[in-house]
Formats: sequence, structure tokens, C-alpha cells
Amino acid sequence: MAGRSTDTSSARGARAVTASASPLPNGTCRALYISTSGDVTGAMPDGTSATFVGVPVGIFPVQFVTVTACPATTLALY
Repeated sequence: MAGRSTDTSSARGARAVTASASPLPNGTCRALYISTSGDVTGAMPDGTSATFVGVPVGIFPVQFVTVTACPATTLALY
């Protein structure tokens, strides 16, 4: 599984996500914290892009390189 992190430790930092076509400023995140439910679209470490519809409030354990759409109050966990 190329590009996938094998580190299973908890997050060490967080940064607010601004939806953009640019890569996340701190690199690949290990998860997102969603504080308002909504859709999330982005590119993952293996190069695929996906849209997740109706992501609920809480930790969304998917790694992203780029987040192009997300609820306004989203944090990238590193």
C-alpha cells in the first residue's frame, strides 16, 4: 500500500484546513477533525481523489494530501 503511513500513534498537532487545490501546509495529515458535518473532497497519498458525502462530526480517519472541499470548521490532524 504505497504512500500509506504505518504510524498508528495519536496525532501530535493540528492545523485549520482551508479548502484549496494546494497540498496541506504540513504535508499528509493522518486524519481530519470535522466539527460541522458535511462533504469532504480531496486527494489521498496514493494519488486517488474522492468525495465523502455527509461526513459526521468527529474524527474522520482518512489521510489526505490535499483537501479541495470541506466544512468550514475542519482541522487536519498530524
